[in-house]
Amino acid sequence: MTDPRPHSGPISNETRALVRILDYHRIALVLDVGAGAGQYGVRLRRGDYLGWIVSIEPAADLHRALRSAAMGDERWRVVPPLALGDHDGSFTIHPGAESDQAGAAEPVPMARLDRIFADHAGPADRAFLRLGTRGFDFEVLRGAEGVLERIHGVQMELALVPVYRDEPDYRDAIARLADLGFTPVLFSPGYFNRRTARQLTMDVVFARLPD
Repeated sequence: MTDPRPHSGPISNETRALVRILDYHRIALVLDVGAGAGQYGVRLRRGDYLGWIVSIEPAADLHRALRSAAMGDERWRVVPPLALGDHDGSFTIHPGAESDQAGAAEPVPMARLDRIFADHAGPADRAFLRLGTRGFDFEVLRGAEGVLERIHGVQMELALVPVYRDEPDYRDAIARLADLGFTPVLFSPGYFNRRTARQLTMDVVFARLPD
């Protein structure tokens, strides 16, 4: 089997802590939703996470870079372009100005996670859900209701200052995750706005803790 650690580079303390959490909770499968160009998967491999990674990204230009990042890693699976949400159907992406497809609407299929979960997870796999969907994280969680008992950890970026429409602030988000049985176990700093001298986001890892 190919060594699933093809990437080299510095390892941050946050990455070491994240991989320790995955190991401690015996996570066999990381579902990277809104995977972008694969930065999160590369980070996990740099931190010596050896389990399965399943990356899901709807945008075509990012998907090409994602496939390139996962190339040669037999335990890193890239799903064809797909959005996850709270219902099955379709989703239209409107790329931003930074995309080489700016201005071109891009329709992609959309699915609930609980409908496709069994396509990627074995019957005994303990899963971890990383969410990077820019304002749609809780829609993805609603679409995972049928398999939430199989998900033992969640990672998401929380807003100290909400930006997206109807985006909960960090207190509401932590309360929602608590209602689903998840406790914060790692906080990492996110985007800091130098102009306003204010941190706007933080990355939080949640886990199901023993009673």
